[in-house]
Amino acid sequence: MTLFLTNGSLLSDLGEGTIGVYFTDADGLEVCAGSSAYTGNQVSISAYGDDTTTPEKDGFSANEAVVWKFESADGSQYDLTPTPQDAYSTNATSFVIGMANEAIVCSSDLEGCTDSDYVEYNSQATIDNGSCTTLKVQGCTNAAYLEYNSNANTNDGSCVTLIFEGCTDEAYTEFNPDANVDNGSCLTLIVEGCTDALSSNYNEEATIDDGSCISWEQAYITCTELGGDDGITQADVDAQADFSYSEGFAAGIASVTPDDGITQEDVDAQADLSYSEGFAAGVAS
Repeated sequence: MTLFLTNGSLLSDLGEGTIGVYFTDADGLEVCAGSSAYTGNQVSISAYGDDTTTPEKDGFSANEAVVWKFESADGSQYDLTPTPQDAYSTNATSFVIGMANEAIVCSSDLEGCTDSDYVEYNSQATIDNGSCTTLKVQGCTNAAYLEYNSNANTNDGSCVTLIFEGCTDEAYTEFNPDANVDNGSCLTLIVEGCTDALSSNYNEEATIDDGSCISWEQAYITCTELGGDDGITQADVDAQADFSYSEGFAAGIASVTPDDGITQEDVDAQADLSYSEGFAAGVAS
């Protein structure tokens, strides 16, 4: 269809610019289907129709209203109303003899949430449309940090300390000084003592050696240095018959006196004897 503006002076008050004609597509949007530059003279515009061989609407349909618009050289836009206002018709010609115009004013108002205390806040909105629904709760929103706040919905930069799981109780052997979140891995309580099974004061319950281990040789020397008769009888020894010789020696159930001729070698040689057997054998008095 050809649209012909017969009198170029009809738009002279708008200055030079571009005249366009628009159809409405399937989404309800106005799409340009022909245009021509306006310089103050007569204008002819070829408007194209819809290609019915394609699924989309890409031009005017038969008898569809033609929407006219004008954009001046300075970017101002206008809606045009021609006389006559002919509908689209393939291969037809419309002679326009009159043209009214109305400036298109773009409103600067934007609807949205205008309250900055809400998550939905839009700094560009000028008209509140009631979309403010969620109050801001500031805090650390990253669960990987110790400062994490499950109620926070706005991160305030307070996430500082990364979570490190482990045993946080110093009373346990599994204690990890780097851990800041206890994960239940504390299992073994610390028990200090002698952890050397070959020492005279070995403590089988000890988990950490405290340096208190005394060798059998040192224990023997200490015992002989004490000297004297400690009043231990055979009955006392028999009462401790379930002690091994070395356990009895360590427990001090019988004293080894300096003048009985017993040496550490004698003790070592009888280590497999029970205490009462050792006593009976005269290994210790």
